[in-house]
Amino acid sequence: MKKGIQISMKSYEIPSFFMCKGSVCDIIHFMTRTCNQAYQYNSHLSRHFVNSTGQRTLLFLNTSSCIYPTFAQIPFDFYSAFSAPLIVCDVCPVSTRILLAFSLPAVFTLWYNKRMKLQHDKKKFTEQLLDWYDQNARVLPWREDASPYRVWVSEIMLQQTRVEAVKPYFERFIQALPSLKALAEADEDTLRKLWEGLGYYNRVRNMKKCAMECMERHNGVLPDTYEELLKLPGIGAYTAGAIASIAYKRCVPAVDGNVLRVFSRVLVSEDDILKERTKKKFQDIIQEYIPEHRSDAFNQALMEIGALVCVPNAAPRCNICPLASECMGYQSGAAHRLPNKTAKKDRRIEKKTVLVLLCKDRVYLHKRDEQGLLAGLYEFMMLDEQKSRKEITQEFQDQLLRLVPLRKAKHIFSHVEWHMNGYLLELKQEAVEGVWCTKDELQKTYAIPTALKVYREALLTWIGGDS
Repeated sequence: MKKGIQISMKSYEIPSFFMCKGSVCDIIHFMTRTCNQAYQYNSHLSRHFVNSTGQRTLLFLNTSSCIYPTFAQIPFDFYSAFSAPLIVCDVCPVSTRILLAFSLPAVFTLWYNKRMKLQHDKKKFTEQLLDWYDQNARVLPWREDASPYRVWVSEIMLQQTRVEAVKPYFERFIQALPSLKALAEADEDTLRKLWEGLGYYNRVRNMKKCAMECMERHNGVLPDTYEELLKLPGIGAYTAGAIASIAYKRCVPAVDGNVLRVFSRVLVSEDDILKERTKKKFQDIIQEYIPEHRSDAFNQALMEIGALVCVPNAAPRCNICPLASECMGYQSGAAHRLPNKTAKKDRRIEKKTVLVLLCKDRVYLHKRDEQGLLAGLYEFMMLDEQKSRKEITQEFQDQLLRLVPLRKAKHIFSHVEWHMNGYLLELKQEAVEGVWCTKDELQKTYAIPTALKVYREALLTWIGGDS
């Protein structure tokens, strides 16, 4: 645990009832006993301390006489519930006592859970979940025929992408490449074109690598165990669990963001769901819930209820949730603020100018490098920084027939934002070296990244195509 805000212990007079002495159990008892009193003193104690939401809600505890005198020695079961909101504020220079700060919402949740004796029955939870799924499961193309190949393709496509958006891509991909063998033999441009618009293109490159390895080492099929699936390129713990449980009926968990969110609320877990140790912890927990003969339905039901009912962004639909009676987050009123996850870093902003170069009925394309962002895709001419109409006219004045300003656009990647302005230029001749393609070739052969969709549509409209 990193050391938090530094304070001088001599600067603050902390009321005596905030000084907790005794065992760890005594600390918990102290926290529950004084929770209501803590609100009364909160403003005084936290004048210079705010939590991640900007609210002044810190409760300070002194652990000087604990049987665990240092934070590192406090058992995991004690502090895990407070790992997100806890701060090690300072060590008293005189007594070397450790001063801890707990957010009051977390303290209140502990107090409420203890007082209300919240109940959660694993068997009942599983039964209610499966009953709901049997009646409400969506009809999806990869569920109708849950072969290992189809399950794998769907799970890779569904990463970072909505179900409704994936459906047409899945059907087109399976029609073009119906087997591992076909995928292993497909050329890169074909794969990129089939994936065009889905984004995160590294996924499809890894799929080809995986297919080739399966052809070489696994007799042309995906292996049927979780452990062997994990060894393949582009397959992580979640995807391996999904293929093993859905296609091969193995009794293993498939823990994605939906599942982490559901169980964080059901068990009132304060753990950061973006940390690997949290994912591993939930894998172990969920393993105990999986029914031996319905592992496929159980894992899909968890994903389904996370997508349709226990939705993200502090808006769970608890009023229609079939698991409400077994959800401690709902019972304690904590569901809306869970799960906890580390705030994302600010994205870097890059300014670009997009030039759509047109000569008669042919358009200029440039192939990006095989490594890095949007590797191997085709793009229009891209200039760093946003250029004015005057600057573009001066650059192409000898070849320019017409210059048409296009709309501005923004595209967000995981770590960077492109802020773009654009121009369509009609040129006298193909003055730039690169690929000059027809409208038909643009639509059928060359994969253009989604980031440039606005300019692709503008081009097709200009030359009479359908966007």
